[in-house]
Amino acid sequence: MTQKQLEWYCHTETRIQAIEIDPSIAEHPTFKDYIETGLLLATYDSPTENYYQIETHSGTQLAKDGDFLIIGVEGEFYPCKRSVFLKCYQPV
Repeated sequence: MTQKQLEWYCHTETRIQAIEIDPSIAEHPTFKDYIETGLLLATYDSPTENYYQIETHSGTQLAKDGDFLIIGVEGEFYPCKRSVFLKCYQPV
């Protein structure tokens, strides 16, 4: 049996919207309904960071202050770790 080979891929040049997560996100008009319906909840507080539980198409994901909340190409919300976001996205 022939073994499959890894292929290289690039992100398309699709534009997305994103916001850096912090406690003020609760007041942002884009996310207010999302928060009020319980899909975005601040769940854990520690002396140094806030953690957020975010309901996505692929299940519950956790994010923390400084991560980014992305609005995907189909209008879905999902978190992205800050280090990954800064490597993959740039402002337009």
